[in-house]
Amino acid sequence: MAYLSLFLIAVAVGLFAGNTPMIVLGAFTFIAGFWVMLRSVNKEDFE
Repeated sequence: MAYLSLFLIAVAVGLFAGNTPMIVLGAFTFIAGFWVMLRSVNKEDFE
């Protein structure tokens, strides 16, 4: 789960730096990546 790792890293960096936009960016990246992963796994269901 590469996206989960990126999300956790972004949250950790965001908390350490006190940077809320970094946390939001990490969450958005995780959600977008998870959605793309679902699309690629269940592609036949969306066509």
